Amino acid sequence: MLIGTVISAMWMVLEGHQTWREAGAALWTLQIVPALVFAAAGAIKLVQPREP
Repeated sequence: MLIGTVISAMWMVLEGHQTWREAGAALWTLQIVPALVFAAAGAIKLVQPREP
């Protein structure tokens, strides 16, 4: 999923729709940060003990 997002951001720049700065900022705020939060939440669930 992340690779496709990076490729699409690069495509928008190469087509002239965005600058590299705009594409990088959008990629970071809309894709990478939520992915990291989701991964961290999943890791926390794995290490917490389950109630019987």
